[in-house]
Amino acid sequence: MKKLIVQAEKKYDIYIHSNWIADIQNEILAKYNVEKIFVLVDENVEKIYAEKLFPLFSHDRVRKYVLPSGENSKNINEYASILTDLARNDFTRNDLVIALGGGVTGDLAGFAAATYLRGIRYIQIPTTLLSMIDSSIGGKTAIDFDNKKNIVGAFHSPIAVYIDTNFLETLPDEELLSGYGELVKYAILDKKIYKLIVKDVEIEDVIRACLVYKKWIVKKDFKEKNLRMLLNLGHTVGHAIESKSQFKIKHGAAVALGIIKASKISNKLKLLKDSEEIKIFNLLQKFKLYSEKEFEVGSYIASDKKMRAGGIINFVAIKKIGKCKIIAMPLEEFLALL
Repeated sequence: MKKLIVQAEKKYDIYIHSNWIADIQNEILAKYNVEKIFVLVDENVEKIYAEKLFPLFSHDRVRKYVLPSGENSKNINEYASILTDLARNDFTRNDLVIALGGGVTGDLAGFAAATYLRGIRYIQIPTTLLSMIDSSIGGKTAIDFDNKKNIVGAFHSPIAVYIDTNFLETLPDEELLSGYGELVKYAILDKKIYKLIVKDVEIEDVIRACLVYKKWIVKKDFKEKNLRMLLNLGHTVGHAIESKSQFKIKHGAAVALGIIKASKISNKLKLLKDSEEIKIFNLLQKFKLYSEKEFEVGSYIASDKKMRAGGIINFVAIKKIGKCKIIAMPLEEFLALL
Protein backbone atom coordinates (compact mmCIF):
# COMPACT_ATOMS: atom_id res chain seq x y z
CA MET A 1 0.00 0.00 0.00
CA LYS A 2 1.19 3.51 -0.86
CA LYS A 3 0.41 6.37 1.50
CA LEU A 4 0.63 10.10 0.87
CA ILE A 5 -0.01 12.95 3.28
CA VAL A 6 -1.72 16.11 2.06
CA GLN A 7 -1.12 19.31 4.00
CA ALA A 8 -3.39 22.13 2.92
CA GLU A 9 -5.87 23.98 5.15
CA LYS A 10 -5.88 20.70 7.06
CA LYS A 11 -3.90 17.48 6.99
CA TYR A 12 -5.25 14.20 5.61
CA ASP A 13 -3.99 10.88 4.22
CA ILE A 14 -4.33 9.26 0.80
CA TYR A 15 -4.07 5.47 0.60
CA ILE A 16 -3.41 3.74 -2.74
CA HIS A 17 -3.67 -0.01 -3.24
CA SER A 18 -5.46 -2.61 -5.34
CA ASN A 19 -8.20 -5.10 -4.50
CA TRP A 20 -8.76 -3.83 -0.98
CA ILE A 21 -12.31 -2.46 -1.02
CA ALA A 22 -13.28 -4.89 1.75
CA ASP A 23 -10.43 -3.57 3.91
CA ILE A 24 -11.48 0.02 3.16
CA GLN A 25 -15.02 -0.64 4.35
CA ASN A 26 -13.90 -2.43 7.50
CA GLU A 27 -11.39 0.31 8.34
CA ILE A 28 -13.95 3.10 7.94
CA LEU A 29 -16.57 1.28 10.01
CA ALA A 30 -14.04 0.56 12.75
CA LYS A 31 -12.00 3.76 12.69
CA TYR A 32 -14.66 6.46 12.60
CA ASN A 33 -16.71 6.41 15.76
CA VAL A 34 -19.80 8.15 14.42
CA GLU A 35 -23.49 7.50 14.90
CA LYS A 36 -24.37 7.75 11.21
CA ILE A 37 -22.63 7.47 7.84
CA PHE A 38 -24.14 8.86 4.63
CA VAL A 39 -22.82 7.15 1.48
CA LEU A 40 -23.38 8.93 -1.82
CA VAL A 41 -22.74 6.27 -4.46
CA ASP A 42 -22.80 6.42 -8.25
CA GLU A 43 -25.52 4.13 -9.64
CA ASN A 44 -23.08 2.25 -11.90
CA VAL A 45 -20.70 1.62 -9.02
CA GLU A 46 -23.59 0.46 -6.84
CA LYS A 47 -24.83 -1.86 -9.58
CA ILE A 48 -21.48 -3.47 -10.40
CA TYR A 49 -20.05 -3.65 -6.87
CA ALA A 50 -23.17 -4.18 -4.75
CA GLU A 51 -21.95 -7.56 -3.51
CA LYS A 52 -18.44 -6.33 -2.65
CA LEU A 53 -19.88 -3.27 -0.93
CA PHE A 54 -22.22 -5.32 1.23
CA PRO A 55 -20.42 -4.64 4.56
CA LEU A 56 -20.89 -0.89 4.10
CA PHE A 57 -24.38 -0.88 2.62
CA SER A 58 -25.82 -3.39 5.06
CA HIS A 59 -24.50 -1.75 8.23
CA ASP A 60 -27.17 -0.26 10.48
CA ARG A 61 -25.20 3.00 10.83
CA VAL A 62 -25.11 3.57 7.07
CA ARG A 63 -27.64 5.37 4.88
CA LYS A 64 -27.16 4.93 1.12
CA TYR A 65 -28.06 7.54 -1.49
CA VAL A 66 -27.74 6.35 -5.10
CA LEU A 67 -26.80 9.10 -7.56
CA PRO A 68 -27.63 8.84 -11.29
CA SER A 69 -24.41 8.63 -13.32
CA GLY A 70 -23.20 11.54 -15.40
CA GLU A 71 -22.43 15.25 -15.19
CA ASN A 72 -26.11 16.15 -15.43
CA SER A 73 -26.57 14.88 -11.88
CA LYS A 74 -24.32 17.63 -10.54
CA ASN A 75 -27.19 20.09 -10.29
CA ILE A 76 -28.95 22.16 -7.67
CA ASN A 77 -31.99 19.85 -7.48
CA GLU A 78 -29.87 16.77 -6.70
CA TYR A 79 -27.86 18.83 -4.22
CA ALA A 80 -31.08 19.95 -2.48
CA SER A 81 -32.32 16.35 -2.40
CA ILE A 82 -29.12 15.23 -0.66
CA LEU A 83 -29.42 18.03 1.92
CA THR A 84 -33.05 17.05 2.53
CA ASP A 85 -32.02 13.43 3.13
CA LEU A 86 -29.27 14.49 5.55
CA ALA A 87 -31.58 16.82 7.45
CA ARG A 88 -34.56 14.45 7.69
CA ASN A 89 -32.30 11.70 9.00
CA ASP A 90 -30.82 14.01 11.63
CA PHE A 91 -27.18 13.91 10.52
CA THR A 92 -24.96 16.06 12.73
CA ARG A 93 -21.47 17.54 12.46
CA ASN A 94 -20.17 14.47 14.29
CA ASP A 95 -21.37 12.18 11.50
CA LEU A 96 -19.71 11.30 8.21
CA VAL A 97 -20.34 11.56 4.46
CA ILE A 98 -18.64 9.19 1.99
CA ALA A 99 -18.30 9.91 -1.74
CA LEU A 100 -18.12 6.60 -3.60
CA GLY A 101 -17.80 7.23 -7.32
CA GLY A 102 -16.10 9.49 -9.83
CA GLY A 103 -15.61 13.23 -10.02
CA VAL A 104 -19.32 14.05 -10.17
CA THR A 105 -20.02 12.06 -7.00
CA GLY A 106 -17.01 13.55 -5.24
CA ASP A 107 -17.87 17.13 -6.19
CA LEU A 108 -21.51 16.78 -5.17
CA ALA A 109 -20.86 14.91 -1.91
CA GLY A 110 -18.07 17.34 -1.05
CA PHE A 111 -20.24 20.39 -1.68
CA ALA A 112 -23.10 18.94 0.35
CA ALA A 113 -20.64 18.16 3.17
CA ALA A 114 -19.16 21.68 2.93
CA THR A 115 -22.52 23.42 3.28
CA TYR A 116 -24.64 21.13 5.46
CA LEU A 117 -24.46 22.51 9.04
CA ARG A 118 -21.64 24.76 7.74
CA GLY A 119 -19.41 21.73 7.33
CA ILE A 120 -19.48 18.00 8.00
CA ARG A 121 -16.61 15.54 7.59
CA TYR A 122 -16.37 13.48 4.41
CA ILE A 123 -14.23 10.76 2.84
CA GLN A 124 -13.43 10.26 -0.84
CA ILE A 125 -13.38 6.77 -2.38
CA PRO A 126 -12.74 7.59 -6.05
CA THR A 127 -13.66 4.96 -8.65
CA THR A 128 -12.56 6.60 -11.92
CA LEU A 129 -9.08 7.39 -13.20
CA LEU A 130 -9.90 11.10 -13.34
CA SER A 131 -11.04 11.22 -9.73
CA MET A 132 -8.10 9.10 -8.56
CA ILE A 133 -5.44 11.34 -10.09
CA ASP A 134 -7.11 14.69 -9.65
CA SER A 135 -10.54 15.56 -8.27
CA SER A 136 -10.53 13.47 -5.08
CA ILE A 137 -7.89 15.67 -3.44
CA GLY A 138 -7.45 19.41 -3.17
CA GLY A 139 -10.74 20.33 -1.53
CA LYS A 140 -12.55 21.82 -4.53
CA THR A 141 -16.25 20.96 -4.40
CA ALA A 142 -18.97 22.27 -6.70
CA ILE A 143 -22.15 21.86 -8.70
CA ASP A 144 -23.01 23.10 -12.19
CA PHE A 145 -25.57 25.89 -12.50
CA ASP A 146 -27.20 27.79 -15.36
CA ASN A 147 -25.36 25.48 -17.79
CA LYS A 148 -22.03 26.67 -16.38
CA LYS A 149 -19.45 24.23 -15.08
CA ASN A 150 -18.67 24.31 -11.33
CA ILE A 151 -20.09 27.82 -10.95
CA VAL A 152 -21.36 27.19 -7.38
CA GLY A 153 -18.95 25.61 -4.94
CA ALA A 154 -16.76 25.71 -1.85
CA PHE A 155 -13.31 24.67 -0.67
CA HIS A 156 -13.71 21.73 1.73
CA SER A 157 -11.08 19.01 2.08
CA PRO A 158 -11.87 15.35 2.84
CA ILE A 159 -10.53 13.78 6.00
CA ALA A 160 -9.14 10.83 4.02
CA VAL A 161 -8.95 9.43 0.49
CA TYR A 162 -8.98 5.67 -0.18
CA ILE A 163 -8.00 4.56 -3.70
CA ASP A 164 -8.56 1.00 -4.92
CA THR A 165 -7.18 0.73 -8.46
CA ASN A 166 -9.28 -2.39 -9.13
CA PHE A 167 -12.22 -0.08 -9.78
CA LEU A 168 -10.50 0.79 -13.06
CA GLU A 169 -11.00 -2.74 -14.38
CA THR A 170 -14.72 -2.15 -14.90
CA LEU A 171 -14.42 1.44 -16.10
CA PRO A 172 -16.05 2.14 -19.51
CA ASP A 173 -13.71 3.26 -22.30
CA GLU A 174 -15.14 6.79 -22.36
CA GLU A 175 -14.41 7.18 -18.64
CA LEU A 176 -10.86 5.93 -19.13
CA LEU A 177 -10.38 8.44 -21.96
CA SER A 178 -11.67 11.17 -19.68
CA GLY A 179 -9.06 10.22 -17.10
CA TYR A 180 -6.36 10.19 -19.76
CA GLY A 181 -7.20 13.81 -20.58
CA GLU A 182 -6.30 14.89 -17.05
CA LEU A 183 -3.30 12.57 -17.12
CA VAL A 184 -1.93 14.35 -20.20
CA LYS A 185 -2.42 17.64 -18.36
CA TYR A 186 -0.21 16.44 -15.51
CA ALA A 187 2.37 15.09 -17.96
CA ILE A 188 2.68 18.54 -19.54
CA LEU A 189 2.98 20.24 -16.16
CA ASP A 190 5.53 17.80 -14.74
CA LYS A 191 8.27 16.19 -16.83
CA LYS A 192 8.62 13.30 -14.35
CA ILE A 193 5.03 12.30 -15.03
CA TYR A 194 5.61 12.66 -18.77
CA LYS A 195 8.53 10.22 -18.57
CA LEU A 196 6.43 7.73 -16.57
CA ILE A 197 3.64 7.79 -19.13
CA VAL A 198 6.02 7.33 -22.04
CA LYS A 199 7.47 4.26 -20.26
CA ASP A 200 4.00 2.75 -19.65
CA VAL A 201 4.68 2.01 -15.96
CA GLU A 202 2.20 0.53 -13.48
CA ILE A 203 -0.97 2.58 -13.02
CA GLU A 204 -0.45 2.85 -9.24
CA ASP A 205 2.87 4.62 -9.88
CA VAL A 206 1.24 7.02 -12.34
CA ILE A 207 -1.59 7.81 -9.91
CA ARG A 208 0.88 8.39 -7.11
CA ALA A 209 3.03 10.71 -9.27
CA CYS A 210 0.01 12.84 -10.20
CA LEU A 211 -1.09 13.07 -6.58
CA VAL A 212 2.41 13.99 -5.41
CA TYR A 213 2.41 16.88 -7.87
CA LYS A 214 -1.09 18.05 -6.95
CA LYS A 215 -0.56 17.84 -3.20
CA TRP A 216 2.55 20.01 -3.60
CA ILE A 217 0.50 22.60 -5.50
CA VAL A 218 -2.36 22.48 -2.99
CA LYS A 219 0.01 22.94 -0.05
CA LYS A 220 1.48 26.06 -1.70
CA ASP A 221 -1.81 27.57 -2.85
CA PHE A 222 -4.97 25.97 -1.47
CA LYS A 223 -7.38 28.78 -2.45
CA GLU A 224 -6.05 29.10 -6.03
CA LYS A 225 -4.60 32.60 -5.75
CA ASN A 226 -1.72 31.97 -8.18
CA LEU A 227 0.26 28.71 -8.45
CA ARG A 228 -2.77 26.40 -8.34
CA MET A 229 -4.07 28.08 -11.50
CA LEU A 230 -1.56 25.92 -13.38
CA LEU A 231 -3.90 22.99 -12.78
CA ASN A 232 -6.39 24.78 -15.03
CA LEU A 233 -4.29 23.95 -18.09
CA GLY A 234 -6.77 23.21 -20.88
CA HIS A 235 -9.73 23.90 -18.60
CA THR A 236 -10.87 27.33 -19.79
CA VAL A 237 -11.64 26.04 -23.27
CA GLY A 238 -12.39 22.56 -21.91
CA HIS A 239 -15.13 23.74 -19.55
CA ALA A 240 -16.62 25.83 -22.35
CA ILE A 241 -16.73 22.76 -24.62
CA GLU A 242 -18.39 20.74 -21.86
CA SER A 243 -21.04 23.40 -21.37
CA LYS A 244 -21.66 23.84 -25.09
CA SER A 245 -22.13 20.08 -25.47
CA GLN A 246 -24.51 20.12 -22.47
CA PHE A 247 -21.98 17.81 -20.80
CA LYS A 248 -22.23 15.10 -23.46
CA ILE A 249 -18.44 15.47 -23.89
CA LYS A 250 -16.74 14.09 -20.79
CA HIS A 251 -14.60 16.39 -18.68
CA GLY A 252 -11.20 14.85 -19.45
CA ALA A 253 -11.94 14.61 -23.17
CA ALA A 254 -12.93 18.29 -23.15
CA VAL A 255 -9.74 19.17 -21.24
CA ALA A 256 -7.73 17.34 -23.92
CA LEU A 257 -9.38 19.52 -26.58
CA GLY A 258 -8.56 22.52 -24.41
CA ILE A 259 -4.92 21.41 -24.23
CA ILE A 260 -4.77 21.21 -28.02
CA LYS A 261 -6.04 24.79 -28.21
CA ALA A 262 -3.67 25.93 -25.43
CA SER A 263 -0.75 24.38 -27.33
CA LYS A 264 -1.69 26.15 -30.56
CA ILE A 265 -2.14 29.50 -28.80
CA SER A 266 1.20 29.08 -26.98
CA ASN A 267 2.82 28.35 -30.35
CA LYS A 268 1.21 31.47 -31.88
CA LEU A 269 2.59 33.51 -28.98
CA LYS A 270 6.04 32.04 -29.76
CA LEU A 271 6.27 30.49 -26.31
CA LEU A 272 6.05 26.87 -27.42
CA LYS A 273 8.41 25.49 -30.06
CA ASP A 274 7.07 23.36 -32.89
CA SER A 275 9.04 20.35 -31.61
CA GLU A 276 7.43 20.58 -28.15
CA GLU A 277 3.99 21.05 -29.67
CA ILE A 278 4.48 17.86 -31.68
CA LYS A 279 5.43 15.98 -28.47
CA ILE A 280 2.18 17.13 -26.86
CA PHE A 281 0.10 16.16 -29.86
CA ASN A 282 1.82 12.76 -30.02
CA LEU A 283 1.00 12.19 -26.36
CA LEU A 284 -2.64 13.03 -27.00
CA GLN A 285 -2.68 10.69 -29.99
CA LYS A 286 -1.22 7.93 -27.81
CA PHE A 287 -4.42 8.10 -25.75
CA LYS A 288 -6.67 8.69 -28.80
CA LEU A 289 -7.48 12.20 -27.61
CA TYR A 290 -6.13 14.31 -30.47
CA SER A 291 -8.68 16.03 -32.69
CA GLU A 292 -8.71 18.87 -35.23
CA LYS A 293 -12.38 19.61 -34.57
CA GLU A 294 -13.12 23.25 -33.82
CA PHE A 295 -15.68 24.54 -31.31
CA GLU A 296 -17.24 28.00 -31.17
CA VAL A 297 -17.15 28.61 -27.43
CA GLY A 298 -16.45 32.33 -27.02
CA SER A 299 -19.72 33.09 -25.22
CA TYR A 300 -19.11 30.27 -22.76
CA ILE A 301 -15.56 31.41 -22.03
CA ALA A 302 -16.83 34.94 -21.31
CA SER A 303 -18.93 33.56 -18.43
CA ASP A 304 -16.20 31.31 -17.02
CA LYS A 305 -15.80 31.56 -13.23
CA LYS A 306 -12.07 32.21 -13.67
CA MET A 307 -12.69 35.52 -15.45
CA ARG A 308 -11.28 38.49 -13.54
CA ALA A 309 -12.65 42.02 -13.22
CA GLY A 310 -12.17 44.09 -16.34
CA GLY A 311 -12.57 41.14 -18.68
CA ILE A 312 -9.16 39.63 -17.93
CA ILE A 313 -8.65 35.90 -18.32
CA ASN A 314 -5.88 33.79 -16.78
CA PHE A 315 -4.53 31.65 -19.60
CA VAL A 316 -2.23 28.74 -18.76
CA ALA A 317 0.36 28.85 -21.53
CA ILE A 318 2.83 26.06 -22.30
CA LYS A 319 6.53 26.84 -22.77
CA LYS A 320 7.64 23.22 -22.95
CA ILE A 321 6.81 19.92 -21.32
CA GLY A 322 7.43 20.48 -17.62
CA LYS A 323 7.15 24.27 -17.81
CA CYS A 324 3.94 26.30 -18.03
CA LYS A 325 3.11 29.88 -17.07
CA ILE A 326 0.00 31.90 -16.28
CA ILE A 327 -0.66 34.84 -18.56
CA ALA A 328 -3.31 37.43 -17.73
CA MET A 329 -4.77 38.77 -20.97
CA PRO A 330 -7.92 40.62 -22.09
CA LEU A 331 -10.73 38.31 -23.12
CA GLU A 332 -10.88 39.86 -26.61
CA GLU A 333 -7.20 39.12 -27.15
CA PHE A 334 -7.66 35.52 -25.99
CA LEU A 335 -10.69 34.97 -28.19
CA ALA A 336 -8.81 36.35 -31.19
CA LEU A 337 -6.18 33.64 -30.68
CA LEU A 338 -8.68 30.77 -30.62
